[in-house]
Amino acid sequence: MRFRTLHLSQRGGLSYLLGTLMLVNAAALPAYGQSTNSPGATTEQSLEDLIERNEEFDTFGWPAKGRFNPFPEVLNRYEKLNRDLWNKYGFSFFLKPTVIAQASSRPDRNWTANYQHNILLYWRMLQNETLGTASIVANGLQIRQLTNTTGVDFTQSLGINFTSSDSVADSDSLKALYLRYDLPGGAANIRFGQHELAGIVGGCAYSCDDTSSFMSGPLSAYPASTLPGQGMGFAGGVELGGGVSLEAGIADARGNGHLNPGRPFDSGEWGYAAAAKLSNPFAATGDGQIKAAYYFVDETFKGTSKRQASTQGVNFIVEQDIGAFGVFARYGASWGRKGAVDHAAAGGVVWKEPFGNDEDWLGAGLGWVAPTAQNSNNEYVAETFYRLQLTPLVVATTGVMAIGNPSNISSDLEGVLNFRVQAFF
Repeated sequence: MRFRTLHLSQRGGLSYLLGTLMLVNAAALPAYGQSTNSPGATTEQSLEDLIERNEEFDTFGWPAKGRFNPFPEVLNRYEKLNRDLWNKYGFSFFLKPTVIAQASSRPDRNWTANYQHNILLYWRMLQNETLGTASIVANGLQIRQLTNTTGVDFTQSLGINFTSSDSVADSDSLKALYLRYDLPGGAANIRFGQHELAGIVGGCAYSCDDTSSFMSGPLSAYPASTLPGQGMGFAGGVELGGGVSLEAGIADARGNGHLNPGRPFDSGEWGYAAAAKLSNPFAATGDGQIKAAYYFVDETFKGTSKRQASTQGVNFIVEQDIGAFGVFARYGASWGRKGAVDHAAAGGVVWKEPFGNDEDWLGAGLGWVAPTAQNSNNEYVAETFYRLQLTPLVVATTGVMAIGNPSNISSDLEGVLNFRVQAFF
């Protein structure tokens, strides 16, 4: 994973797409599942994966080598198909199936597992030096529980949601469908549609749900954020030069999965998000970013004052490459109408070439959260993981968590073993 501020002229039209036109089916997640700690990577994070893959066709040698290649001829044909679709038609896609499992150190607690697959489609409809570039993205997500006990049941019994990429129950959704127009040169863009405000607030290289690395919520998501998962609205971004870029968005804040595309702005419930990012502040040391974001959600209901119903929050993240290592730190806080977590902080380090294996990652991190529920504790987590590039298209990650001072159990310490296998077609 590399840090980048994408320009359209540099990437052949597949730039960093933030605005989304999201049409969600009737299988909706509950309100907490629709926050920024929602199942799976945001559309913007998934697009980073797709962007990187298209870059690596020629420059970086996609696909990866892996420990072994069971079907080299099939892989060669698949690589040629992707090259032809992108170079001839401006079309690109991926299918990313994932299996996640976790088990507790306590013998009386059931283990849990789920399966999910994410499908992302990208089409560059127009690319012209004078007119600019127009593109469209569709993103679908399906989640299926493989055990009777869900991941949320498992982790919330400890006090907070400690495991990312999990859900309360089976769900299916057309997660995103959005249109973006980039001005000539790619330094500014405007977007319209249903989009994830979490994509403006979030975004990272090492401590994200899309990196197949950390599994604990404080280290792989933004648990203090209470943004809606999706909403119909507008967004935009501009690059000011010197590595500085600004992003902003406004969207219908209902985020409950029952959005009516024909009546997107009649609810009186709005979400706003804005972020400023400085890319590569210490270029001599390596790639990196410093990002600060603010959001406000007015979830005013009849009979409820705006002050009681609104929520605000801030997020900060710093990431920096130092040779073969990447370090990160972040903090988030929310106030007003709060979610499950009041404050959260995390930090850690990732070794990107452990023991000479340049396609693997070894990471360790520490996290802290202050839950909002009554009779809850300040909770802490330490996690280490190893991410193995098993084949050119399959990554396996295993990790261990130690959860200190959990709120909902009598023990002072809980251990969790987690495992994830993810393919990237």
